[in-house]
Amino acid sequence: MNFHVYLCLKIMINIMINMVCYDNLTDDQVAALSQDGNGDAFDVLLQRYQNMISIKSHKAAGGALEASDLSQECSIALIKAVKSFNPNCGVSFKTFATTCINNRIISSLRSQKRTETQIADIDALAVEHDNREQALQQREEVKSFINNNLSPIECKVFLQFLQGKTYNEIADTLNIGRKSVDNAIQRIRKKARGLF
Repeated sequence: MNFHVYLCLKIMINIMINMVCYDNLTDDQVAALSQDGNGDAFDVLLQRYQNMISIKSHKAAGGALEASDLSQECSIALIKAVKSFNPNCGVSFKTFATTCINNRIISSLRSQKRTETQIADIDALAVEHDNREQALQQREEVKSFINNNLSPIECKVFLQFLQGKTYNEIADTLNIGRKSVDNAIQRIRKKARGLF
C-alpha cells in the first residue's frame, strides 16, 4: 500500500471516530487545536483539504506518479501552514493554507525545471480560489495594506515589483537608485511580516 493511500485511510478512520467533535468547528479553530499538538485535529484538516490538494495536484502534474508526489508536497505545505498560521493576522486559515499549497506546487514545478508555460498555468491556479469572494477579500486586504502602511515611494516600488520587474527595471522606471529600490522592498517585507 503506498503512502498516500495509507494516509487517506488513517485520516478517514480517525475522522469517523472524532467526527462529532470537529463537525461544528471552523478550519481556524481546528488549526488552533492542531497547533496545540492535537494530531486528530490535523487529520481533520488534511481530510477537509484532501480534495483540493488532489485536484490541484492532478491539474499541475504531467502523470499519475507526479500527481502523487505533488499531493505529498501539498500535504507538507498544509503541515507548515498549520504550524505557521496566525489567527490574529486577519486572514482565514483556508486562504492561508490555499496560498501555501499553491506556492508549494509552483516551487516544486520550478525545482523540476518545468517550462514557463506550465509555470504560467500553475500561477493561474494560484489565483483561482474556491470562490470569487475570497479573491475579492484578498484584493481588499492588499489594497488596505498598501494604503495604510506604505509610503508613496514604497507604494510605487511595490506596484512595479508586483508586475514582475527586476530591481534595475524598477529603478529605471521610477528614476531612482537600485539601492533605494532594494531598501524600499526590504521595508515593505518588514511591514508585511508584521501584518500577515
